[in-house]
Amino acid sequence: MLPILGYFPPVLLLLLPIFRASSLEFDYIIIGAGPSGLTLANRLSELSDITVGVIEAGAEVKNNPNVTDVDKFTVALGTAIDWQYESTDQIYAAGQTIEYHSGKALGGTSTING
Repeated sequence: MLPILGYFPPVLLLLLPIFRASSLEFDYIIIGAGPSGLTLANRLSELSDITVGVIEAGAEVKNNPNVTDVDKFTVALGTAIDWQYESTDQIYAAGQTIEYHSGKALGGTSTING
């Protein structure tokens, strides 16, 4: 089993409240609560002898109108729920950098993809 050490401030640890997790142990720790991470956690947790922890850096945003209103597609880009990655200069793009949006919320990038 893998121990989780330390405290995770605004991190959502699914299935458990946020608290000092130094004494907790899990068979699997999944980083990221997007569709893939949550599907994997769900499937693993169907096995009664397996314990699963999910860590997500973002918050739950079901009350955020930038996420829930379909007329506001792309409005969440560049906000606190977007990691706002930017590449280094790209040789084959005339030296330009390229923005890469990735969701920082429960639901992952699907949260900001409309």
